[in-house]
Amino acid sequence: MLDEFGNSTEQAYTGWPDRLYLVDTGGRVVYKSKPGPFGFKTDELRAAVEKTVKK
Repeated sequence: MLDEFGNSTEQAYTGWPDRLYLVDTGGRVVYKSKPGPFGFKTDELRAAVEKTVKK
């Protein structure tokens, strides 16, 4: 997702602590990480991407 110059996306969706989200082509959140950076598990995200792409 890209934000426009006024940072409206950041203002609407930013949260603390940071998390990683995977959103499918239908706009559904299909993966949400644990709080980061220590909760970022690349193997979990990779598996979610692979599962989502296969749909």
